[in-house]
Amino acid sequence: MSEEKPVQPETTEVIQETPGPVVEKKSKPWLKPLLFSILGIILASGLIFTGIQIGRKQIAPGPQTTPKPTPTLSPEAISTPSPAIEEITWVRKKFDEAWDIEYPEGWATREEGLIEGWLTLIGGYSGVSYELEMGYPITLGYGDEPPADITLDSWVEHELSFLSSSQRAALKITDVTVGGASAKKILNIPEKIYDDSKIRRYSNKLTHMVYIWRRGNKSPSIITIKQISGVFNSEKMEALLDKFIKGIR
Repeated sequence: MSEEKPVQPETTEVIQETPGPVVEKKSKPWLKPLLFSILGIILASGLIFTGIQIGRKQIAPGPQTTPKPTPTLSPEAISTPSPAIEEITWVRKKFDEAWDIEYPEGWATREEGLIEGWLTLIGGYSGVSYELEMGYPITLGYGDEPPADITLDSWVEHELSFLSSSQRAALKITDVTVGGASAKKILNIPEKIYDDSKIRRYSNKLTHMVYIWRRGNKSPSIITIKQISGVFNSEKMEALLDKFIKGIR
C-alpha cells in the first residue's frame, strides 16, 4: 500500500496593504476668474482696435478733386427777353408862326396864349402824364427891357440867380442845339409858382427847362416840362424832352 502523504491544508496568504497618506486634491477658485478676465481684456482690445480702424476710415479724407471752372456764357448765348416797347406815334403840326413841332398823337393842346407865342401840351407817355409849356418871354425875366448886351449865358445866369445854393447844386446844365439855335438844357429846376421879376417862389416839384437863343428872326424862348402824375423819374422826363426838342423846326 502506498503510503499516503498527509495533505497539507491550502493556505491563502493575505497581503494587507497599508494605505499611504491620502492626498486631497484641492480646487483652485481663482483660476476661472483669471481666465474670464483675460478673455474679457482680449475681447475689449479687439473691439477697441476695430473701432479705431472704422474711425480712421471715416475720418480719412477722400481723394481731392479740383473744382472745374464755371463756363462763362457769351452775351450771344444768354437769352434775355426784350422789354416791351410802347408804340407811340408822333405827329407834326405848325402852330401859327410861333412853333413847328412834333408831339405824341392824342396829346391835348392849349393855344389861347399862342398870339404871344405860348403853347401848352398835355398827355401821357409810357404810363406817366406830363405837361409841356413853350413860350417867348417878353422881358426874359428882367421886369423891364433886358440889357442890350444880353447873351444866352447871361440870361440863364440871371434866371438861376433866384435859386438857393443847394438848389443850384442839384442842377445839371448841358449845351444843346434846338432848331439850329444855341440853347441850354437845365435839369431839376424847382417849379416856379410866383414871379414879379424881383421875387420868385418855387415849389418842391422839379421841372426840366430849355433856354433857346434866337432862332432866325424869332426871339429867345423857353420850354418847360413837368410830370403831373406817377412817381417822379428825372431820366424818363429828360428822354421825352430830348425827343421834343429834336423835332422843333
